[in-house]
Amino acid sequence: MAGGGKDTNMKKRVLSLLLAGVMCLSLAACGGNKDSGSSGGKTDGESQGASPAEQPLKIGVIAKYQHEFYMTMFDGARKAAEELGAEIECNNPSSPQDAMVQVQQVEDIVSKNVDVLVIVPNQPDTLASALAKAHEKGITIVAADTDFDYEHKVAYAGTGNEEAGSTVAERLCENLPDGASVVVMRGPLGGVSFDQRVAGVTKTLEEKGVAILEVVDAESMADKAAAKTEDLIQKYGEKMNAIICLDDNMTPGAVTAIRQANMTGKILVTGFDAGSSVLEMIKTGDVLLDVAQNPYNMGYEAVKAGVAAHKGESVQPIIDTGVTVIDASNVDEHLDA
Repeated sequence: MAGGGKDTNMKKRVLSLLLAGVMCLSLAACGGNKDSGSSGGKTDGESQGASPAEQPLKIGVIAKYQHEFYMTMFDGARKAAEELGAEIECNNPSSPQDAMVQVQQVEDIVSKNVDVLVIVPNQPDTLASALAKAHEKGITIVAADTDFDYEHKVAYAGTGNEEAGSTVAERLCENLPDGASVVVMRGPLGGVSFDQRVAGVTKTLEEKGVAILEVVDAESMADKAAAKTEDLIQKYGEKMNAIICLDDNMTPGAVTAIRQANMTGKILVTGFDAGSSVLEMIKTGDVLLDVAQNPYNMGYEAVKAGVAAHKGESVQPIIDTGVTVIDASNVDEHLDA
């Protein structure tokens, strides 16, 4: 029994020496890794100071409603996003009356954590809460086409709407007799761009001594414009020398009612936004003139400005994309474009 104890003690000492040797080898191996340039177990890329690949910026663009004008604006926005290597999502309600749908679309795009929001506000007051959430998330906000008062908006890209309204009225007055009277047909009440256009039209007509019979809200809809024009013809007859349509969704409706009353040429019509069907009406003589904005540049410049501001660069607060008056003398150029 005593001899077996000695053997046991000897085995324990041998085992202890073996374990100590293994530990020394392990420490040497760790020391070898440090000397070879590894930094605390980091990957080779991290040890060289490389940063993870930057995620592309996300851009959301929400317009007022479905219209070829805004489809063109989306094209410009997508082009800018492509050039900047950014991701982009564009959306809009189906109708100008869908102000609350626009609010939901803004809330949805904000929930997706975009970096830049380009907004064409329908009724700015309804967007207050959604835009506040966007600002809280650090989203850069840019207005396009329709400017509005918002302290955290970094820029506006679009037409100077009051000046454009003034331009339409001035050109119309060149074709009106002395003492003429006109009707101004606008889009939905609360629409800032329409408020501004009406202001420009009103100011210039007053300066030119032209009376405004009424400012009519046809809600940017052709059928409502037709119905209201029929009522206006019944009410004023030939006393109404012209109708200024401030949105080409309404212009065809006004033209249709005037045709049906056999008053083409007696009641002049002007349009706004250079819709292709309305430009054809300039060729037939149903419409005197139209105003073309530049929706492609609106989208393009709004995205460019938004991304620049998001990166901390300075941007112009107002980017005027200008207007062009279209009449019989240059309509073919715009139809062929």
